[in-house]
Amino acid sequence: MVHRINPMLAGLALGLALFVPQHAAAATENGAAPEYSGAAPGGLASRDAEPGGGRARLLMAQYDPPPDDGVSSDPRSALRQELDRIRQKPGSDNGSFDPPLPVRKKSAQASEDQEEAGGQAAVSGNTPAGRFTGRLVLLSFKGSQSSDPGPRAIRALLQSGLIAGAIFGRDNIHSKAQLKELMKFLWSGPAQNRPVFAIREIGGVSDPFPAIKDFERWPSEKDVAAKGDPQYAYSTYRSMGANLAGLGFNMNLGPVLSASASAEEPDASFGTDPLLTGVFAKTFILGHREENVIAVPTVDSTGHSVRALKTLLVSNPGIPINSRSNGAAPFIAYVGLVRGAKFCFAAATAGDRGEEAMNSFRRGCDMVIVDGGSENPAAVRDQIAQGLSLAVQNGEMTLEGLNVAAARIAQLRAAAHGE
Repeated sequence: MVHRINPMLAGLALGLALFVPQHAAAATENGAAPEYSGAAPGGLASRDAEPGGGRARLLMAQYDPPPDDGVSSDPRSALRQELDRIRQKPGSDNGSFDPPLPVRKKSAQASEDQEEAGGQAAVSGNTPAGRFTGRLVLLSFKGSQSSDPGPRAIRALLQSGLIAGAIFGRDNIHSKAQLKELMKFLWSGPAQNRPVFAIREIGGVSDPFPAIKDFERWPSEKDVAAKGDPQYAYSTYRSMGANLAGLGFNMNLGPVLSASASAEEPDASFGTDPLLTGVFAKTFILGHREENVIAVPTVDSTGHSVRALKTLLVSNPGIPINSRSNGAAPFIAYVGLVRGAKFCFAAATAGDRGEEAMNSFRRGCDMVIVDGGSENPAAVRDQIAQGLSLAVQNGEMTLEGLNVAAARIAQLRAAAHGE
């Protein structure tokens, strides 16, 4: 078995052949972007799974011999067949990946009453520029139950189209059953218009899921890299993607492309070799993509991160990235390299009035994830909307630039569910 004897060769082969290029054309900042309405691409798909489901906890998927289906025109089938060819070894049966998918419930046709959650959503800043918050802003929130003020406010903002989605943390997650009920409460609309429901990379000591028996425990990047086997990594990350989709998530902010020395968490790194970091990152992204979950690699300004990302951009130039840097130019190391959407975290503190989020937009971020200010999400959104309106009036930003950013995000979301 080649991948067992020499995992480096298997990793390099997987790194070269794992992805198919994405041919969707990205809008450019130099050209005039067509007006984007935000309606066409729709939302993101999700799966609804029974909590627990009687299934044993899994940290990686299993391999079973597949029938010979021939060549498929379906992109995901083609990707799977390509991976099968990589796994083949002389004199042995073909191996195929058959991930454990969450059990789907029959969809309930009756939706909840569209109550006013947390009061009337803020509408100031309701200008062409201010309305871009509905395409370019994710908010954090406090609370885990439908009766809590935070979820009620987020639901009102989502139903009004005033934010693009929400990011979940430990404060929002207590059990699988509770999380899935919260997801249903936040969005009961059409699946094709589903908002972005994001979570930071799971696994290791910084896992946002509580350390209780209800949740599977996933290996950290350091643990995955220690195996030295990209096939194990792919099966693990596809199973992880299926798990997240079953819980209602459609975006995972990972993997981290930093070296061990510069990672915020010591186990949130694939190691010090940028080529191997790129190979394992590809398995992460592809495994999640197979389950309609967007993976957004986290980068910094180090040479290791830049070189690792270059290995991803060769076959996937539209890949999104999330910057860890809060400096004046978080993407300065990636100018001329990245064509995909750029994500940034912005801390909202008391008295901030949306300035940190606005600074992120000024620094070149396409989508801003507001972390903090979660006691009053509607007020945070309102402040950002007013800031965008003022920035356009003052000539600091343009509607054309915001439209290009929105088109990048829409393209990313559409590609995630096969449009």
